[in-house]
Amino acid sequence: MTPSAGERKALARRRRQLMQAVGDGAIVIVPAAPERIRSRDTHYPYRQDSDFWYLTGCAEPEGVLVLVPGRRHGESLLFCRERDPEREGWDGPRLGPEGAVDLLGMDDAYPIADIDDIHFARLTSADVVRHTLVGQIVDAYTKYDAEKQLQKFESVQSPRKRDRRFGR
Repeated sequence: MTPSAGERKALARRRRQLMQAVGDGAIVIVPAAPERIRSRDTHYPYRQDSDFWYLTGCAEPEGVLVLVPGRRHGESLLFCRERDPEREGWDGPRLGPEGAVDLLGMDDAYPIADIDDIHFARLTSADVVRHTLVGQIVDAYTKYDAEKQLQKFESVQSPRKRDRRFGR
């Protein structure tokens, strides 16, 4: 399923809005959801990562969206699986890098195998990389700390309560 022309415009707008929010000098990396194997050669039905889908409209696994605000040669890059007639016979059609540019409106697209060759030289230790998982971890620690504080507060009893408890 490929997005219509109107949907491609909406996807491009979403990517632009995200790049405006993070500003120049940032790099946004959004991976596709992995495929899950049920048993040896059987997979669970595939469900794309919501963030990846919202920004790309791509339903294929093994993809990585890279947004580089201010990049001269295109800001929206997609690393995706290459076309492979043999695998497409089993798994269905693939977009390939050419299809990602033509059908999804990406500025550039490359084979997923090339992602290891990319050096994100603009990233420094001052850059903040945040993903949904990081947010979930932070929320879990915040909840844990709040529960510990509550337990600590409840364990400290006033002398009056302590006296009644022991019959004094």
